[in-house]
Amino acid sequence: MVTGNLRLVISACLQQQKRISGLYVDPMDVIQAGNLGLIRAVERFDPLRGYKFSTYGYWWIRQAINRYFQDQAPAIRIPADLVSLARKAAAIRSETDQRLQPGKIAEMLETSEERLQMAIRARYEFNTLSLHQPLGSSSDSEFSLLDAIPGQSQTVIKDDYQWLISEVQQLEPFERQVIAHRYGSELRHSQAETANLMGLSRDKVQRLEKKALLKLRRKLAPALHPEPSRGR
Repeated sequence: MVTGNLRLVISACLQQQKRISGLYVDPMDVIQAGNLGLIRAVERFDPLRGYKFSTYGYWWIRQAINRYFQDQAPAIRIPADLVSLARKAAAIRSETDQRLQPGKIAEMLETSEERLQMAIRARYEFNTLSLHQPLGSSSDSEFSLLDAIPGQSQTVIKDDYQWLISEVQQLEPFERQVIAHRYGSELRHSQAETANLMGLSRDKVQRLEKKALLKLRRKLAPALHPEPSRGR
């Protein structure tokens, strides 16, 4: 019965593609969780009750998959209503070419502008990454973030970038987020990807990036290119 109903697991997993990519989990792990739910369904199924096994088994498969996602959820839990509000705002921005102000979006969602801004900040400022997230665009990459953490026996090259970090920390919150997404790690995002992650328009991200880089250039130019001292 398990072998003959594996298609139920595949069907349930295909409906969870967004959650799989959002949590950076291996799709095979999700399928394995669904298989465990299928095995549980086979053990408990009673054909004398007159129900189809596909209906009964699908419920157990989805329950097992949902429990797996709960175990993989971020360490900092954000209320579901705030996450939903941020997603709805991102969907509205992506469906129109117009540059909508936060107040207009808040009005469309029947909420306050302050609550909308809080939802967007909560979703992206407290977002955590899995140490098993693959490095690179392919999910089949052999290296993950965990591989980038040096062990005790590894030689660590120390570079003093604290002066640069302190300047970045003085930027506005949205400016810091844009710089982090665009240049903060090897997993650099395009402006379109950054706009989608932050729930902003691409034009807004472009302006924030330009403004942040201009601020940094003005701050760092004297340190990087000091004027030669003039002899008296």
